[in-house]
Amino acid sequence: MPIRHALATVVLGTALAVGTMAAPAQATSQSAAPRTATVSSGTPTSSGDVSVQAYTTSKGGYIREDYYGSAAAVSWTYNGESLYVYGYGYNSYGNKWYYVEDSLGSEGWIYCGNVTAGC
Repeated sequence: MPIRHALATVVLGTALAVGTMAAPAQATSQSAAPRTATVSSGTPTSSGDVSVQAYTTSKGGYIREDYYGSAAAVSWTYNGESLYVYGYGYNSYGNKWYYVEDSLGSEGWIYCGNVTAGC
């Protein structure tokens, strides 16, 4: 696990230095308190969330505890990693986020621009 986090830090740092990874301003700021998603029967229970139950491919990015760019990171996904999608939702800025599970079993929200399913 420490190697994964160290590699993620190097990859993210390099990408940010080159300018290839950027989240929209609305996805990184948050005026309301974060809303923690709870999962029941495999579907996010927050209002407006939709059950999807499919796979998508990561373009690289963090899985987060909530669907805001400022939420705590749960896990890092690599470009090409397969993610199981339970559903999606929109935050207060209108940004679409997917509730996913990675190959290690980590669950959380990933920004739509970081997966092939898109926005």
